[in-house]
Amino acid sequence: MTNPSQVTLPLIPTAVVGSHGKPGWWFASVKAVEQGEFGPGDLEEMFDDAANTAIRDMETAGIDIITDGEVRRVDGYVDSYYAIIQGIAPLPVRRKAGPWGYDQQTRYEAIGRIETPPGGLGIVKEFEFLRAHTTRHTKATCAGPLTFGSNLATAGVKAKLAFHICFGNRFGRSRFSRSYEPYFPGLLKTRADQLVLEFAGRELSEVDLWKRYGEGRELGAGVIDVKGFNQDTPEDVAARIRRVLQVCSTEKLTVNPDCGFGWSPRYMCNQKLAALAAGAALVRKELSGRS
Repeated sequence: MTNPSQVTLPLIPTAVVGSHGKPGWWFASVKAVEQGEFGPGDLEEMFDDAANTAIRDMETAGIDIITDGEVRRVDGYVDSYYAIIQGIAPLPVRRKAGPWGYDQQTRYEAIGRIETPPGGLGIVKEFEFLRAHTTRHTKATCAGPLTFGSNLATAGVKAKLAFHICFGNRFGRSRFSRSYEPYFPGLLKTRADQLVLEFAGRELSEVDLWKRYGEGRELGAGVIDVKGFNQDTPEDVAARIRRVLQVCSTEKLTVNPDCGFGWSPRYMCNQKLAALAAGAALVRKELSGRS
Protein backbone atom coordinates (compact mmCIF):
# COMPACT_ATOMS: atom_id res chain seq x y z
CA MET A 1 0.00 0.00 0.00
CA THR A 2 1.05 3.60 -0.52
CA ASN A 3 2.33 5.29 2.63
CA PRO A 4 -0.38 7.86 3.53
CA SER A 5 2.32 10.34 4.60
CA GLN A 6 3.41 10.45 0.94
CA VAL A 7 -0.06 11.48 -0.23
CA THR A 8 -0.56 15.25 -0.30
CA LEU A 9 -3.78 16.50 1.21
CA PRO A 10 -5.84 18.90 -0.90
CA LEU A 11 -6.66 22.45 0.07
CA ILE A 12 -9.45 22.36 2.66
CA PRO A 13 -9.25 18.62 3.32
CA THR A 14 -12.29 16.69 4.47
CA ALA A 15 -12.27 14.56 7.61
CA VAL A 16 -14.58 12.71 9.96
CA VAL A 17 -14.77 13.34 13.69
CA GLY A 18 -14.74 9.65 14.59
CA SER A 19 -17.65 7.24 14.51
CA HIS A 20 -19.42 5.94 11.39
CA GLY A 21 -22.97 4.70 10.86
CA LYS A 22 -23.05 0.98 11.56
CA PRO A 23 -24.62 -1.61 9.21
CA GLY A 24 -27.66 -3.59 10.34
CA TRP A 25 -25.64 -6.78 10.76
CA TRP A 26 -23.45 -5.03 13.34
CA PHE A 27 -26.45 -4.67 15.65
CA ALA A 28 -27.63 -8.23 14.93
CA SER A 29 -24.17 -9.56 15.80
CA VAL A 30 -23.96 -7.63 19.08
CA LYS A 31 -27.37 -9.02 20.05
CA ALA A 32 -26.20 -12.53 19.15
CA VAL A 33 -23.23 -12.12 21.50
CA GLU A 34 -25.51 -10.91 24.29
CA GLN A 35 -27.74 -13.96 23.79
CA GLY A 36 -24.81 -16.36 23.82
CA GLU A 37 -25.15 -17.29 20.13
CA PHE A 38 -21.78 -15.73 19.12
CA GLY A 39 -18.41 -16.27 20.76
CA PRO A 40 -15.39 -13.94 21.06
CA GLY A 41 -14.00 -15.15 17.73
CA ASP A 42 -17.27 -14.37 15.97
CA LEU A 43 -17.32 -10.89 17.50
CA GLU A 44 -13.74 -10.17 16.46
CA GLU A 45 -14.47 -11.26 12.87
CA MET A 46 -17.53 -9.01 12.80
CA PHE A 47 -15.52 -6.05 14.11
CA ASP A 48 -12.91 -6.52 11.37
CA ASP A 49 -15.65 -6.67 8.72
CA ALA A 50 -17.37 -3.59 10.18
CA ALA A 51 -14.12 -1.62 10.26
CA ASN A 52 -13.42 -2.55 6.64
CA THR A 53 -16.95 -1.48 5.72
CA ALA A 54 -16.56 1.89 7.44
CA ILE A 55 -13.19 2.45 5.77
CA ARG A 56 -14.57 1.63 2.31
CA ASP A 57 -17.62 3.87 2.92
CA MET A 58 -15.41 6.86 3.76
CA GLU A 59 -13.10 6.18 0.83
CA THR A 60 -16.05 5.86 -1.56
CA ALA A 61 -17.52 9.14 -0.29
CA GLY A 62 -14.21 10.86 -1.04
CA ILE A 63 -13.14 11.73 2.52
CA ASP A 64 -9.45 12.63 2.83
CA ILE A 65 -8.78 11.84 6.52
CA ILE A 66 -10.57 8.78 7.87
CA THR A 67 -10.98 6.58 10.95
CA ASP A 68 -12.04 2.98 11.49
CA GLY A 69 -15.52 4.25 12.35
CA GLU A 70 -15.08 3.34 16.04
CA VAL A 71 -16.99 0.15 15.26
CA ARG A 72 -15.27 -1.88 17.99
CA ARG A 73 -16.76 0.32 20.72
CA VAL A 74 -19.97 -1.56 21.43
CA ASP A 75 -21.42 0.81 24.03
CA GLY A 76 -20.64 4.09 22.35
CA TYR A 77 -17.75 6.52 22.31
CA VAL A 78 -16.58 6.27 25.94
CA ASP A 79 -18.89 3.73 27.59
CA SER A 80 -16.87 0.76 26.34
CA TYR A 81 -13.88 2.15 28.22
CA TYR A 82 -15.75 2.14 31.52
CA ALA A 83 -16.21 -1.62 31.29
CA ILE A 84 -12.43 -2.19 31.31
CA ILE A 85 -11.04 0.71 33.36
CA GLN A 86 -10.04 -0.55 36.78
CA GLY A 87 -11.07 1.09 40.04
CA ILE A 88 -14.58 2.28 39.10
CA ALA A 89 -18.03 0.77 39.62
CA PRO A 90 -21.44 1.64 38.12
CA LEU A 91 -24.02 3.53 40.16
CA PRO A 92 -27.72 2.57 40.11
CA VAL A 93 -29.72 4.31 37.38
CA ARG A 94 -32.44 6.30 39.14
CA ARG A 95 -34.87 6.61 36.21
CA LYS A 96 -35.45 3.70 33.85
CA ALA A 97 -39.01 4.28 32.60
CA GLY A 98 -40.07 6.73 29.91
CA PRO A 99 -38.18 8.36 27.05
CA TRP A 100 -34.41 8.10 27.03
CA GLY A 101 -32.44 10.96 28.54
CA TYR A 102 -28.94 11.59 29.84
CA ASP A 103 -30.24 10.92 33.36
CA GLN A 104 -30.61 7.27 32.27
CA GLN A 105 -26.97 6.95 31.27
CA THR A 106 -24.88 4.88 33.68
CA ARG A 107 -22.64 6.88 35.98
CA TYR A 108 -19.64 5.57 37.89
CA GLU A 109 -17.87 6.09 41.20
CA ALA A 110 -14.26 5.51 42.18
CA ILE A 111 -13.79 2.46 44.41
CA GLY A 112 -9.99 2.32 44.28
CA ARG A 113 -7.01 3.50 42.29
CA ILE A 114 -8.21 4.25 38.76
CA GLU A 115 -6.02 2.53 36.20
CA THR A 116 -6.16 1.45 32.59
CA PRO A 117 -6.15 -2.32 31.98
CA PRO A 118 -2.79 -3.97 31.15
CA GLY A 119 -3.71 -4.16 27.46
CA GLY A 120 -4.70 -0.50 27.29
CA LEU A 121 -7.98 0.86 25.91
CA GLY A 122 -7.69 -0.79 22.50
CA ILE A 123 -7.00 2.44 20.61
CA VAL A 124 -3.61 1.29 19.30
CA LYS A 125 -5.14 -1.93 17.95
CA GLU A 126 -7.91 0.04 16.23
CA PHE A 127 -5.40 2.39 14.62
CA GLU A 128 -3.04 -0.37 13.49
CA PHE A 129 -5.91 -2.11 11.71
CA LEU A 130 -6.93 1.15 10.05
CA ARG A 131 -3.42 1.95 8.82
CA ALA A 132 -3.09 -1.54 7.36
CA HIS A 133 -6.33 -1.27 5.37
CA THR A 134 -6.25 2.14 3.70
CA THR A 135 -3.98 4.46 1.75
CA ARG A 136 -5.79 7.57 3.00
CA HIS A 137 -4.61 9.85 5.76
CA THR A 138 -5.81 8.50 9.10
CA LYS A 139 -6.66 9.59 12.60
CA ALA A 140 -7.12 7.80 15.93
CA THR A 141 -9.82 8.91 18.36
CA CYS A 142 -9.68 8.95 22.14
CA ALA A 143 -12.15 10.22 24.72
CA GLY A 144 -11.35 13.76 25.77
CA PRO A 145 -11.29 16.03 28.82
CA LEU A 146 -14.70 15.09 30.20
CA THR A 147 -13.29 11.66 30.95
CA PHE A 148 -9.50 11.70 31.03
CA GLY A 149 -8.16 15.27 30.88
CA SER A 150 -6.89 16.36 27.49
CA ASN A 151 -3.38 17.62 28.32
CA LEU A 152 -2.71 14.71 30.68
CA ALA A 153 -3.98 12.16 28.17
CA THR A 154 -1.79 13.52 25.37
CA ALA A 155 1.40 14.07 27.36
CA GLY A 156 4.29 12.55 25.41
CA VAL A 157 2.23 11.96 22.27
CA LYS A 158 4.15 12.98 19.16
CA ALA A 159 1.38 13.48 16.61
CA LYS A 160 -0.85 16.19 15.25
CA LEU A 161 -3.54 16.64 17.89
CA ALA A 162 -7.12 17.69 17.21
CA PHE A 163 -9.45 18.51 20.10
CA HIS A 164 -13.20 18.08 19.51
CA ILE A 165 -15.49 20.03 21.83
CA CYS A 166 -18.85 18.26 21.82
CA PHE A 167 -22.17 19.35 23.29
CA GLY A 168 -23.33 15.73 23.41
CA ASN A 169 -24.76 13.59 20.63
CA ARG A 170 -26.23 10.46 22.21
CA PHE A 171 -29.35 9.55 20.22
CA GLY A 172 -28.79 12.85 18.40
CA ARG A 173 -29.42 14.89 21.55
CA SER A 174 -27.16 17.52 23.04
CA ARG A 175 -26.24 17.32 26.71
CA PHE A 176 -24.84 20.79 27.41
CA SER A 177 -25.63 24.39 26.58
CA ARG A 178 -24.75 24.73 22.90
CA SER A 179 -22.44 27.72 23.12
CA TYR A 180 -18.66 27.90 22.86
CA GLU A 181 -18.44 31.42 24.30
CA PRO A 182 -18.01 30.25 27.93
CA TYR A 183 -15.12 27.94 26.95
CA PHE A 184 -12.92 30.75 25.65
CA PRO A 185 -10.23 31.86 26.31
CA GLY A 186 -9.61 28.95 28.75
CA LEU A 187 -9.92 26.45 25.92
CA LEU A 188 -6.76 27.88 24.38
CA LYS A 189 -4.70 26.25 27.15
CA THR A 190 -5.34 22.82 25.64
CA ARG A 191 -2.45 21.08 23.94
CA ALA A 192 -3.91 20.79 20.45
CA ASP A 193 -2.97 21.82 16.93
CA GLN A 194 -6.58 21.89 15.79
CA LEU A 195 -9.93 22.62 17.42
CA VAL A 196 -12.86 20.67 15.97
CA LEU A 197 -16.08 22.64 16.48
CA GLU A 198 -19.78 22.15 15.78
CA PHE A 199 -21.30 24.78 13.48
CA ALA A 200 -23.71 23.30 10.91
CA GLY A 201 -26.41 22.15 13.34
CA ARG A 202 -26.33 25.57 14.99
CA GLU A 203 -26.78 27.51 11.73
CA LEU A 204 -23.11 28.60 11.92
CA SER A 205 -23.73 30.37 15.22
CA GLU A 206 -20.55 31.68 16.86
CA VAL A 207 -18.34 31.08 13.85
CA ASP A 208 -17.04 34.63 14.38
CA LEU A 209 -15.47 33.50 17.65
CA TRP A 210 -12.67 32.13 15.49
CA LYS A 211 -11.73 35.70 14.52
CA ARG A 212 -11.07 36.48 18.18
CA TYR A 213 -9.49 33.25 19.35
CA GLY A 214 -8.35 31.14 16.42
CA GLU A 215 -5.08 32.78 15.46
CA GLY A 216 -2.24 30.29 15.14
CA ARG A 217 -4.40 27.16 15.24
CA GLU A 218 -6.12 25.02 12.67
CA LEU A 219 -9.90 24.76 12.62
CA GLY A 220 -11.88 21.60 12.01
CA ALA A 221 -15.18 23.22 11.08
CA GLY A 222 -18.41 21.26 11.39
CA VAL A 223 -20.26 21.83 8.12
CA ILE A 224 -22.49 18.71 8.20
CA ASP A 225 -25.43 18.46 10.60
CA VAL A 226 -25.22 15.00 12.22
CA LYS A 227 -28.20 15.54 14.54
CA GLY A 228 -30.65 16.50 11.79
CA PHE A 229 -32.25 13.86 9.58
CA ASN A 230 -32.35 16.24 6.64
CA GLN A 231 -30.03 15.54 3.73
CA ASP A 232 -27.23 18.10 3.46
CA THR A 233 -26.50 18.94 -0.18
CA PRO A 234 -23.12 19.82 -1.70
CA GLU A 235 -24.44 23.36 -2.17
CA ASP A 236 -25.36 23.56 1.54
CA VAL A 237 -21.89 22.43 2.48
CA ALA A 238 -20.18 24.81 0.05
CA ALA A 239 -22.16 27.77 1.44
CA ARG A 240 -21.11 26.88 4.98
CA ILE A 241 -17.48 26.55 3.96
CA ARG A 242 -17.57 29.96 2.28
CA ARG A 243 -18.88 31.45 5.52
CA VAL A 244 -16.15 29.80 7.58
CA LEU A 245 -13.52 31.10 5.15
CA GLN A 246 -14.51 34.62 6.22
CA VAL A 247 -12.88 33.92 9.59
CA CYS A 248 -10.32 31.20 8.82
CA SER A 249 -7.66 30.93 6.12
CA THR A 250 -7.78 28.08 3.64
CA GLU A 251 -4.40 26.80 4.85
CA LYS A 252 -5.72 26.40 8.41
CA LEU A 253 -9.10 24.86 7.55
CA THR A 254 -10.28 21.25 7.57
CA VAL A 255 -14.00 20.52 7.16
CA ASN A 256 -15.86 17.72 8.90
CA PRO A 257 -19.26 16.76 10.31
CA ASP A 258 -20.36 18.42 13.56
CA CYS A 259 -19.73 15.22 15.49
CA GLY A 260 -19.53 11.46 14.98
CA PHE A 261 -22.16 9.41 13.13
CA GLY A 262 -22.48 6.68 15.75
CA TRP A 263 -26.15 7.49 16.34
CA SER A 264 -27.04 7.86 12.65
CA PRO A 265 -28.24 5.21 10.17
CA ARG A 266 -25.47 4.17 7.82
CA TYR A 267 -27.21 5.20 4.58
CA MET A 268 -27.77 8.73 5.89
CA CYS A 269 -24.19 8.91 7.12
CA ASN A 270 -22.91 7.95 3.66
CA GLN A 271 -25.15 10.50 1.94
CA LYS A 272 -23.90 13.26 4.22
CA LEU A 273 -20.24 12.28 3.80
CA ALA A 274 -20.64 12.32 0.02
CA ALA A 275 -22.13 15.81 0.29
CA LEU A 276 -19.20 16.89 2.48
CA ALA A 277 -16.65 15.77 -0.11
CA ALA A 278 -18.61 17.24 -3.01
CA GLY A 279 -19.18 20.57 -1.23
CA ALA A 280 -15.48 20.92 -0.43
CA ALA A 281 -14.65 20.15 -4.07
CA LEU A 282 -16.99 22.94 -5.20
CA VAL A 283 -15.18 25.49 -3.03
CA ARG A 284 -11.75 24.25 -4.11
CA LYS A 285 -12.78 24.71 -7.73
CA GLU A 286 -13.96 28.25 -7.01
CA LEU A 287 -10.70 29.09 -5.23
CA SER A 288 -8.53 27.66 -7.99
CA GLY A 289 -10.46 29.74 -10.52
CA ARG A 290 -9.47 32.92 -8.70
CA SER A 291 -5.75 32.23 -8.83
